[in-house]
Amino acid sequence: LASVQIIVVGVVFLLTLFLLWKRPYEE
Repeated sequence: LASVQIIVVGVVFLLTLFLLWKRPYEE
């Protein structure tokens, strides 16, 4: 179902943002 794909994409997107926020780039 398309709705399931939307949910999966949303979860992955939020997870990516969380990981980037949790581990910011230190340069």
